[in-house]
Amino acid sequence: MSIKQVPIGEIANFINGYAFKPKDWEESGYKIIRIQNLTNSAKAYNHSNKEIASKYIVKKGDILVAWSATIGVFEWKGEDAYLNQHIFKVEFDSTKVNKNYFKLALNKTIDELSRLAHGATMKHITKKKFDKHKIPLPNIKDQQKIAQLLIQIESLIAKRQESIRLIDELIKSTFLEMFLQSDNQRDTYPLEDYLNFMTSGSRGWAKYYSDEGALFLRIQNIKDSKLLLDDTIRVNLPSKVEGSRTRVRENDLLMSITADLGRTAVVPKDFEEAYINQHLALLRLKLDMINPIFLSHYFSTEFAKIQVQKFNKGGAKAGLNFSDIKKIKILVPPKPLQDKFANRVTQIEKTKATYQKSLEELQKLFGSLSQRAFKGELDVDGIDVSSY
Repeated sequence: MSIKQVPIGEIANFINGYAFKPKDWEESGYKIIRIQNLTNSAKAYNHSNKEIASKYIVKKGDILVAWSATIGVFEWKGEDAYLNQHIFKVEFDSTKVNKNYFKLALNKTIDELSRLAHGATMKHITKKKFDKHKIPLPNIKDQQKIAQLLIQIESLIAKRQESIRLIDELIKSTFLEMFLQSDNQRDTYPLEDYLNFMTSGSRGWAKYYSDEGALFLRIQNIKDSKLLLDDTIRVNLPSKVEGSRTRVRENDLLMSITADLGRTAVVPKDFEEAYINQHLALLRLKLDMINPIFLSHYFSTEFAKIQVQKFNKGGAKAGLNFSDIKKIKILVPPKPLQDKFANRVTQIEKTKATYQKSLEELQKLFGSLSQRAFKGELDVDGIDVSSY
């Protein structure tokens, strides 16, 4: 069944806020809603002039669109307030348009208009662009069904994200409980005592970048004891290139040595062929003395970051050389305790991987269904997300 595509300007009115100036800001009166008040807990200023036109008054439940800088759709949850410039208040006929459906449609509109910017960063979206953009407008009952389904999936996504956050917090709290809460665990030793081998990555490998080949790991692939592989580069090396020195092995500890110092991750078992660039160091440890998973999580603590920063020379470019790395002080609790922690982390990460997979499936489902919904092609009857 074909659903009519309607220009947003035919069903809604976008009202830009009043151009309050800093001299208008007061300590009492109506709150002035600025973009900062929609996106964070920035200080709110007030204005007491009752002669400001009523069209600039925002009431609880009104839909607001930040159209400049941080672009997004919001529902005002506070008391009556004045609307500042760079924010639209959006009025619409609630007998024809379901509010939740309309908010989702506006978010989709922003995504689509952003893609039309041909890769440029969107700095603002004009009223004219909103007015001309078309959205499907099924009957209001179907709008409500679509909104309920997509909001249900959004809620599941938020729950998975919160579960993953709590798992990360559990790992951190487990480390603190096992190693940093007792004063007698604070003896530290130089890292060089626990190293078998250390090197940094090669320079000048950009000419070997390829769509296929071995992974080329960079700083953005190393953070919070994790290998992040959603933004990777590959290299296709000719046989004459000396690369074995910087090829990673299982249990190697990788560390950032420029910019954000001391970020680490451990190379897991059966990891594919990979090399490091010049901004990473490869630490091959004495595995009978130190567990790499323990050591990586140690470097994520504030205690360890202090040890690392002692060797940061400062200036325009932060950096660590091999001599600095060897001198970094580390905690070395009994090896069985290190291994116990590493085993706990391994088990916790398995649970996290399950949540992560579910999250990715939900995000794909939301993208697919919202795409179909705002092409006017989605029949929500029979769609069941309870299995997620």
